Amino acid sequence: MLEQFPKGEIVALERAEQRLERFGKVALGGFLIILGLGILGLIYAIVTKMILSGEKPLIGSIVVLTLIFGALGLTYVVFREGLNEKRKALRHRAAKPELSNPVTGKVLYEGSQQPITSIVEDTTDLLPVENRTPRL
Repeated sequence: MLEQFPKGEIVALERAEQRLERFGKVALGGFLIILGLGILGLIYAIVTKMILSGEKPLIGSIVVLTLIFGALGLTYVVFREGLNEKRKALRHRAAKPELSNPVTGKVLYEGSQQPITSIVEDTTDLLPVENRTPRL
């Protein structure tokens, strides 16, 4: 498919992909920061209201640990997917054919060999001639 696009369109497409990827990283980073702050706020509220006040310290501890390990698991998934995307991009770049081939502009060597004669060449000479009257 890349061979069908002119070179300028390919460069523009790659730039657009890079900008979209940067935008996605910024958006995901912002979301993760807000999510992290929300989790920290929730942990703080649970620690102060349940654990430090002495109302339900066991349940509060379990909820806090669940939130912490849930956040760590989500972070692992996000980083793992990022690495998979980078690995996929590297494979795609390695498999992408080069568009400019330096050998393309060279003239092929033409030897001094004669072309091979056809097997049907001069076969009509062997046919019997029945009528040799010239046509007018």
